[in-house]
Amino acid sequence: MPTAKSTVKAHITSRDLRILSHTLFLTMRRQVHMLNRGLRAWKQRRMTRGVLAAGTVGIAVGALLTGCGSGENEASSAAANEALTSILSNFTPAPGDEVPNVDVKFAMWPYGDTTIGFIGIEKGWFKEAGINLEPAQGQTQLDSQTSANLVSGALDTTLDFLPTRVNKYEQQPSIKSFGVTNMFIGNYVLASPSSGLKPLSDFLVDGADFNAAVSSVVDEIQPERIALSDQPAPHNLLNALLSIADKTTGDLKNVQVLEDTKIVNLAKGGGTDVAMVSGAAQAIQLLNMGFTPIFAFQDLADNLPAGDDRVAAGVGHVSLAATSSYIGENLDTVLRFQSVYWRIIDYIQTKPEEALAVSLPHLNQATGFNLSLEESMRIFRDFYQMVGFGDSAKFYDDPTYPLGLGPVYEAQIATAKGHGVIKGDVSPTDFVVGGQVYHIMNELKTKYDQAVSISTASDEVKTKAQAYYDAFNFLDAYRTLSAASPTAQQ
Repeated sequence: MPTAKSTVKAHITSRDLRILSHTLFLTMRRQVHMLNRGLRAWKQRRMTRGVLAAGTVGIAVGALLTGCGSGENEASSAAANEALTSILSNFTPAPGDEVPNVDVKFAMWPYGDTTIGFIGIEKGWFKEAGINLEPAQGQTQLDSQTSANLVSGALDTTLDFLPTRVNKYEQQPSIKSFGVTNMFIGNYVLASPSSGLKPLSDFLVDGADFNAAVSSVVDEIQPERIALSDQPAPHNLLNALLSIADKTTGDLKNVQVLEDTKIVNLAKGGGTDVAMVSGAAQAIQLLNMGFTPIFAFQDLADNLPAGDDRVAAGVGHVSLAATSSYIGENLDTVLRFQSVYWRIIDYIQTKPEEALAVSLPHLNQATGFNLSLEESMRIFRDFYQMVGFGDSAKFYDDPTYPLGLGPVYEAQIATAKGHGVIKGDVSPTDFVVGGQVYHIMNELKTKYDQAVSISTASDEVKTKAQAYYDAFNFLDAYRTLSAASPTAQQ
């Protein structure tokens, strides 16, 4: 049996969780929203310049336009999905050496992982891709506003949270994710400094079995005083631990379910040995008292099989989103928009200090926090998992990847159907077309790689095309090369 993995680090400090304050608050707000809707899981203009088969364009776009109203029925939604799939499947770029300028109404969300678009604005990368954002300086809107603004046309593109999309799919089937940007995982079991409780990693020695190690963690907390938040996420994590250990909450000797603030007050008086809170501010206070993590949600993701409900219920992905009609009518723009975000994510992954120094002032302004650059870097290093171009194949295509599209959202859809939130037949690709967008761009990248060696284009043109390529804009890299060297077209 493979050696189990643990991600709990004893050196996590109060600073580590202090910089999570805004992200954990958002996480819980999303989870409560989904719970209220009956889910136990982690909630929830111009024609493309691409050359499509004659007749397909009119039929496909017509279906998209008739299937985008808020009152669309199942049949029209299915027709719209089929039409968009046809457009994406038949896309072929038109050669050209210029990138057209297109106005795009865009809004981000005011949170740590959702303000990274400001990097692209400040660096001028959207403009390089021919995208004139409205407003030009960028804007943030609350996630409670953006979906409605997308459907009404007040926005062309925005951000979305895929568990929410599961929950709302049958009410807003026209909204599609066209590019996942990242995921957040950050729930912990915290032990008091006087408890002497050991982290999971202490039990994962010499190739120990994960289930046995989790059982050891449960055995050691079983007789202890446990203060458990009255919010969903800590309950989900605790229930996952207990299920692995083949135990229930009835096996725990002393559990109090309290509001987070009351848990902190209890801890101040030495009244608890284990704390599981949902609010970041309360987690900060506990860490300042010397509490340490002994188990992390990431441990579940690293060790349970793909599609396990206990993992799927605890993870969610942020994505770029637009309506199906917008994507179908502006596919070139959507591809370029995605390329800018891949460039931003690559910048964060390879030069985090430079990248986050650009976005930090916007993040602090949008959230009201005063994070330092070091804290911002730690957020993206330890608590966000970015999904860049190089990560996309695994996310969209690998059925064995526990945090991938299929395993996570097939399980979440099943849970939603079990609670009556989804009544029809729905699959993840009904609301996520990012895999098709990725495959278009990856194919263009492959064609460019093959064509550049035989291209008769001038060095100047090749340099221009390569600049697009290096910016993940494989669409215009290939277009530019093909326009100057017809023999390079494939």
